[in-house]
Amino acid sequence: MQEGLLEHPRLHQPAKSPQASPPHL
Repeated sequence: MQEGLLEHPRLHQPAKSPQASPPHL
């Protein structure tokens, strides 16, 4: 179950990470 939690955060982190999310500016 821990592996699933580590993979989920990865998809949720991109939303906060500028690298994964395109520049809104």
